[in-house]
Amino acid sequence: MDRADAADPAGRVAIVTGAGRGLGRPMAEGLAVAGYRMVANAAREPGELEPLVTAFSDHVMALQADVAEPADCARTVEATLAFSAPLACPPAARPGMKLPAPPDGSPCPKPTAPAS
Repeated sequence: MDRADAADPAGRVAIVTGAGRGLGRPMAEGLAVAGYRMVANAAREPGELEPLVTAFSDHVMALQADVAEPADCARTVEATLAFSAPLACPPAARPGMKLPAPPDGSPCPKPTAPAS
């Protein structure tokens, strides 16, 4: 993929964790303005996502999930798949997590434990 492809949001979906505050908020807003379909995530205060979802309701979905919890990570991927076009490969995951296989059956990189 070249830079021109990366800048084109057509058919792409983003998962933005921490989309309600800090660095996540401007990243989510930038992707939404650019036209990306997005699942915006907040761990504790889902109300923080309301302005984003209200402004971009045609292509932004809010989801409360704690990315420190493997079940919430899997639920986020499942919600994203239901909301938008299939992901080519599930996002990076924690070791041991069970995530849906890519829709085309291609192998995805296996998550690895962080170096200590």
